[in-house]
Amino acid sequence: MLQPETASEVSEAAGKLSARTVSPGQDLGTLHVEEGETGKSVTGQEIQLDAGSGKTAAEPGSGVIKSGTTFTAALYGYAGLIDGQASVLPPFWTSADAMVSAYVNVGLEGTSATPTPEELTASAKEAGIVWGLDANVIASISEGLGKRKFKPLLPIARGQAPTESVDATPEFSFPYLTQLGLVLEDGSISPNGTHFPALSKAQRWSRERLARRERRATR
Repeated sequence: MLQPETASEVSEAAGKLSARTVSPGQDLGTLHVEEGETGKSVTGQEIQLDAGSGKTAAEPGSGVIKSGTTFTAALYGYAGLIDGQASVLPPFWTSADAMVSAYVNVGLEGTSATPTPEELTASAKEAGIVWGLDANVIASISEGLGKRKFKPLLPIARGQAPTESVDATPEFSFPYLTQLGLVLEDGSISPNGTHFPALSKAQRWSRERLARRERRATR
């Protein structure tokens, strides 16, 4: 259920499930060990137990710490047996494109633990959710579990889509327009605050005519 399936599939499955939640450090059980005995063949030869014959229950699963013969939860999550091993799963689902992560809200069984916001955040990070976490939603889940009715999927984190780059805009540490000459609306130029009126059409024509004469004289 916690695999990257579609949100609707996970939501539908969550509505049909129930589980027990546990807190970090909570006792999950004790391993009882019975001493085995060697066997014997009909010829009287001793038979040792094959070391690779199983007994995986003696080892902790994901999210569980074993100390001696005692199993304790390493994080907040749903407790159960996976492949015969005591395990605790972070209660989160992440979409296939890794843009949305949500708390998977299933029916609670027995004396299920109520998480603190810190425990939810730590469990989310253990599940690989490290960016975009919404602290307000996490606090709401912590406060409302077992008291209010929540939807099967509660988004707790969202990614951020990339944005296109824009043309660079230079920023100058000096008033470059007034130093280079600011062109006013009437066409006049005001360099360094000194106003020079715009040339009339006749003045521009006379200046261009004089420039052509100078070019011819230099040939």
